[in-house]
Amino acid sequence: PSFETFVVATTDRIELQDGSTLYLLQDEHQVLPTATVENISFTPHYDTLIKGGTYEYYASENKESLAYPLAELIDNSLSATAKNTGTRIIEIRMQFDESLGKPAVIVLDNGRGMTTKQLNKWAVYRHSKFTKETGNYVRPDPVPRSLNSDISYFGVGGKQAVFHFGNVVRMISKPVGLPDVHELVLSEEEFERKEKNKEDIYSTTILNRKPGDFSHVSEDERFLRTIIDEERGKESFTAVVITGLKEKHISFLKQNFDAWTRHLAHIYHYYIHGVNGNDLKQGSKKTAQQPTIDIQITLREKPNKCPRVLNLREVDDDMQTLYINSAADTFEFKASSGPGGGTVEGVLRYHPFLYDRETYPKYPEDPEDPKDPKDPKDTCSEERKIFECFWNGRLIPGTKVAEFDWCSRKHNSRTAADIPPECYRRLSGVLFTDDNFQVTTNKMTFMDLELKLKNNQTIFSLVLNGQKSSRGNIQKEFTQWLRNCNEKFDKQIKFVGFNEIKTRTDVSSKKMQHPWAVFSAIEWGGRTYKTGQLVKTHNTNPILYGKVVQFLLHGNFDGDVYATGGQVEVSREPKALWDMNKIVPISKIDKTATDETIKKTIDSQKSDKELAAYVAPHLGNNGFWFKKIENLTELGKYTLNLNTVVHETNAVSFGGRALPTFTLKFTIKGEEKECCVFSYAMSPTLRVGVPFDIPLQIKDGYGHSTTLTSKLTPELKFKKLLADLVIYFYVLCLHFQSYDLEVTLPGLKQHTKSIKISLLPGIPNSLHVKPEETSIDVENGDQVTFHVEVHDEAGNITANPKQIVRCEVKGFPPVVTDCSSTGAGQLVTKPINLKIMKGEQQELKAQFVMPSYKNIPLVMKELRVLPSTRVSVMELYSQDNENLVLRNSEKIEWIAGGLLDNLFYKLYDEAGREVLLTAEIASMIKVNWTGDVFLEDLVKGKLPDLQVPKRVGEQRFYQVSYQDQSVSVSFTIVPRPDEPERLKYKSDHLQLITFLKFTLVDQYDNLTKTLTPTCLNHIKVEAEGLDKSAITFKCSCAAMVTGIRFQSGSLGPRELSFSYSDFVEHVSIKVTAGLPAQLKLISEPEQPLQVLNDHGISKPFVVQLCDEWGNPSPDQRVVVDIKTSPPGLTVSLKINTIKESTMYLTVLPDPKKPVSLSVEYDTSVKFFAGSKFPGLHLFFSLLPLKNVSLIHLFVGHLALVQDDAAAWVISWHIRGDMDCVITKTTEAAQQIYRDTQGRQQVMALDSVLCHGVLLIYPCDPESCDIVFKNILGDTILIDDLDSANNYRRAVVQNRIQCPTILTRQGDRVSSRGKFGGAQNRAPPMTTLHMFGAPLPQQYHSLKEQIDLLSQYCSAVSKREETERARDDHVKKITSPDVRQMEKDLDDKKRQLTEIEKELGMLFETVVDDFILILLNFN
Repeated sequence: PSFETFVVATTDRIELQDGSTLYLLQDEHQVLPTATVENISFTPHYDTLIKGGTYEYYASENKESLAYPLAELIDNSLSATAKNTGTRIIEIRMQFDESLGKPAVIVLDNGRGMTTKQLNKWAVYRHSKFTKETGNYVRPDPVPRSLNSDISYFGVGGKQAVFHFGNVVRMISKPVGLPDVHELVLSEEEFERKEKNKEDIYSTTILNRKPGDFSHVSEDERFLRTIIDEERGKESFTAVVITGLKEKHISFLKQNFDAWTRHLAHIYHYYIHGVNGNDLKQGSKKTAQQPTIDIQITLREKPNKCPRVLNLREVDDDMQTLYINSAADTFEFKASSGPGGGTVEGVLRYHPFLYDRETYPKYPEDPEDPKDPKDPKDTCSEERKIFECFWNGRLIPGTKVAEFDWCSRKHNSRTAADIPPECYRRLSGVLFTDDNFQVTTNKMTFMDLELKLKNNQTIFSLVLNGQKSSRGNIQKEFTQWLRNCNEKFDKQIKFVGFNEIKTRTDVSSKKMQHPWAVFSAIEWGGRTYKTGQLVKTHNTNPILYGKVVQFLLHGNFDGDVYATGGQVEVSREPKALWDMNKIVPISKIDKTATDETIKKTIDSQKSDKELAAYVAPHLGNNGFWFKKIENLTELGKYTLNLNTVVHETNAVSFGGRALPTFTLKFTIKGEEKECCVFSYAMSPTLRVGVPFDIPLQIKDGYGHSTTLTSKLTPELKFKKLLADLVIYFYVLCLHFQSYDLEVTLPGLKQHTKSIKISLLPGIPNSLHVKPEETSIDVENGDQVTFHVEVHDEAGNITANPKQIVRCEVKGFPPVVTDCSSTGAGQLVTKPINLKIMKGEQQELKAQFVMPSYKNIPLVMKELRVLPSTRVSVMELYSQDNENLVLRNSEKIEWIAGGLLDNLFYKLYDEAGREVLLTAEIASMIKVNWTGDVFLEDLVKGKLPDLQVPKRVGEQRFYQVSYQDQSVSVSFTIVPRPDEPERLKYKSDHLQLITFLKFTLVDQYDNLTKTLTPTCLNHIKVEAEGLDKSAITFKCSCAAMVTGIRFQSGSLGPRELSFSYSDFVEHVSIKVTAGLPAQLKLISEPEQPLQVLNDHGISKPFVVQLCDEWGNPSPDQRVVVDIKTSPPGLTVSLKINTIKESTMYLTVLPDPKKPVSLSVEYDTSVKFFAGSKFPGLHLFFSLLPLKNVSLIHLFVGHLALVQDDAAAWVISWHIRGDMDCVITKTTEAAQQIYRDTQGRQQVMALDSVLCHGVLLIYPCDPESCDIVFKNILGDTILIDDLDSANNYRRAVVQNRIQCPTILTRQGDRVSSRGKFGGAQNRAPPMTTLHMFGAPLPQQYHSLKEQIDLLSQYCSAVSKREETERARDDHVKKITSPDVRQMEKDLDDKKRQLTEIEKELGMLFETVVDDFILILLNFN
């Protein structure tokens, strides 16, 4: 039904927006009657790209996290250089020198480069190697250690890395075989701008240029000029330039240079050093197929500070280097994880115990590594992660794999019971995998490696000499290898007191029967075990108690020796019970057992027994006499039984009665003052300055312990020493060697006992630094080497745990050395770089401390820093001009197109002494303006000639550097114009009234600025038809001639002649129509004009746009509005200044198109049946007239701009107003606002307050002036940013508010003085809606030719028509009829003559004319 209403809405029932799916509903809350489908689109936010790295790398929770994003960029470079036949060069430059521009991180390589297509694909997030190019990824052939360089993998890491460091990345690349260099710039700020303007975020442009062209580089990125200048001559390369760096990252890279470079050397250890790693003992054995890879890092901080340069090959303290060089032996294996599961190469390394310390390496950043327990046995039962994991040759730092079952103590306890548990703590390992095993996109951890390797289907096999071994049981092979390592390399037990070499027949294997060395003692675990000492065994069946007979070690030795183990021969006690010897491993000796517990156990094994039995006869008066009992030599309790027996029968009773008995119990004690012995073995190793006890035990003549009944004073003597010392004393000795220590107790039979001791250095007491002088001379820029020794109180060099010596020099990072192993070390400071003024030496203080030993006084050394003899200053000068000395960062004016020749250089050291130039020094001189440098000239101090640019505005940066820019002089040449050569004009097509600008230029068309206001009086202008009265001159570096007016004449070419002094310039101009000023109706219908309604006018209106002088104007920006003001019609231009033409017409109703019918009749009349109905009066109504709508324009259509640069920057500045519709009245603006529901911005001219602007409009300047004065205000347009800042400075100094300034280069200086940044820089022209440009010169030339051709065509047509008319006329006058008429005329003339003669009248002429008229009429 016509009255039904509907609602247009979205499914969200919200305001309609672009891109929404619309539904036609009966009301807003209507439920959809059926299911519908709505199209959507979703694009990831740009934070996915710019913040992905932050989450990935901070998730590592590692203080070296910046090494990981750097590694991602190195991965890309390794892949890019994989096919290089020569050296693969990867450079990382840290540019933190503010004199060269903003901070930046640059990664360069000499790889294959990228085409524009490849560069575009690089920018695509997650565009992995599997989707690049054709999408058919081919896995590289297997190589040892999987060093295939196939590590640029996921299409993620590079983007995450660059935006983790900063917010802008510039990719510069030149592919192999192509001449062009391609640049791609991605920035966070640009992403934000595009999102704000609702532009396509993931679209941008690639700059294609020639190598070495840095004209597009801004001043704050001037360091790029050097990088771009190096492009010349390179076959291919890629450079990643990261700017907008975070401040915390800059600080970390500066302060932790050694740490993150060490970490990178660890990640790429095997790419740098080859498949065998950095073996410092034998050198890396690189294969012929593996080219050299150089990864060099340069960090530049300050102009006067020498940059830090490091090749990762020089790092010798990364963990893999420490593992390789501290290992005594290796065990190689392979693991196959099933079909398609990949193969893993593995290496186990054994780090032995040497004498007094473990050799398992510690992390350099944390010498007291908490991961390594003090007692290796503490974690023997735990699963240990010992394997570092490498994927395609690079370290995956977040994954360590635990030991496998076949190499763990837990699963080898039965077969390897003889291997000490601590041996398992001495293993380190490494696994090499290819990409059959998955890693995370940030290459921090493996996803499935350990799971696959510990699967039951994984097969492990031994590798010997690079080939799989046929031996089947890898667990057995490993156990035997570990046992051999323990026996061969661990040095834990010291065998002393060598006696002889013997052959043992009790050994079953003949191979092991000879030779066996016999020793009398061992030193083990801080204790000494000697022959005859009581010992107890453990883990033997049965437990043995006895005395040491001898110590046995297999091998041919002739003196003291260290070994991991051996055997001991024990005589079991009590001897009366066992009477046998047993040989067991030394490791079976129970070190916790004491002499007292052992002796007590032996004594408990003894049972009561009868020692003697005698029968004594009665001797009369002497009673009974027994023999002497001499075998009572053991101390203890005894019982003496006396029994009466019957002689001959020995019966103890007689007559039924017991004979008398007697029992005596007694105790045998030790005899007094026999001898003294040591109660148990004291440690034979003593330390200087450390107190120790000597436990003594007094024994009688039978070796029984006894007590002293009198006071004895023990005496202590060293052999060859005279002084007597008390038992509790300090040993102060200079040499640590073996000594005989004698203890004497006067008054005993054996009053002296001696023991052999070894004297070791004591605890740290002082720090000694060499050189010993308190003041040391050092040349500026050099390192200082100190040799430090830690002494005990007697002056001996001593080694103890935590002997870390730290050297601190004010203003320089501290250096440390670990003296824990040797007691001595070497400290090498960082290069001493000070700013030397006037060659005067400076003084520094070096302080040496031991942080872990607060009692040791610090040592101070004074460093006298002398001026360096190395090159530190460069001077450039010209021999042609003695006053010309080029200073660093100086701007020099030179004649444009000129030649700066005879340029020389000198080098000076820090003391100001000139350095003699040699071929070696000259070869390190580099210039950036040419590659043609001759060594012979450089040795003489002469630099290549420098060609100055020909254009004045083209400033050029030049640099002369020595030794990789450590010393350099840079300068900028500003070309200045030469002497005036000619006059030059600049003008568009001249109109009848216009202006012309001309200047004096040199031979390269550079403005000379020699015209001054006084010169205007000498300028002459000549031309045909020129009105000189209106000509005026203005001067501002150029002469502005205004008021050029031609009084009259046709349009077309004219020639102007300008002269000033000796300079003359002829200008050919074309005079065209002036500004449109009026409309002319060339053709119109006859008046009065009447038109039927809804009918057209049969004859069209022909309207011509003309200038003030009536010349037709070619301006096509004409809009004809038809406005109705009944009963007239108006035809006019849109522009207000053009006079309107008016035509009046009358619109009549069309009688043939009635719109309504009315009938009038008398309703009171009555009619009879059959009678006639009378006539009716009919009235028809015609359609009324309708108004014609008004057409309006956008701001962007109101003006044209000839200069592309001006159009670009102005369009960008007012980009928000370009689509604003301009109306003349507020009512029209409100109507548009209502029609578009407020979505269209409008501006009414009658509501605008005008301000002055600088634009000139070719048409309707009044209306356009109102619009642009309101939009632009007082905005100024200037050529470049420097001129804009200079202008603003001059205005502000006069305390005048400066308006916004735009430059032709696309920069903006706001009215508050702010400039720079993306918000004040115009984007590329392709991204803007811009003002149109006037029609080009070619258009006007073609238009002129078209006009001429049209005129020629018209003239030819008229000529042909005239010729046809002439021919017709000739044919007509030569026709018979005309000839007959002429004959009749002649007859009539004769008759008339006769009549005139008769009449006397002479009107011949008049008559002739009349007759001709009559003829023509006929």
